Amino acid sequence: MFNGIHENTLINFAADIGCVNMTKPRDALRDIGRLLDHSTPEMQQIFQDRLVEEKSYAEIAVTQGISESLARKKVQKLRKHLKSAVPEKFNFQASQI
Repeated sequence: MFNGIHENTLINFAADIGCVNMTKPRDALRDIGRLLDHSTPEMQQIFQDRLVEEKSYAEIAVTQGISESLARKKVQKLRKHLKSAVPEKFNFQASQI
C-alpha cells in the first residue's frame, strides 16, 4: 500500500510514534501497515497523503475539502492513534536502522 514512502520519512514517522529497536525500515513499514489495516479509511488516506505522497497540509486540505488547520489536526490524530497502538514488539531505534 505504501511502496512509495521514502526511508527517512518512515524512520522519522516511526520514531515520532514511539517505535524503537527494529533493524530494518521495511519491517517498520510492514508493521505500521498492519496497524493502518485496523485504522479507518480516513486515517489510511491521511497517512497516504502526508507520509507517502508527502503532500503539504494545504494540499491535503484542498483534496479533502477541509481547512488546513483541520488537516493538521487529522495528521496529529493519526500519529496519536498509531502511537497508542504500537505494541512493544514493534519498538525500534532509528539509529539502529
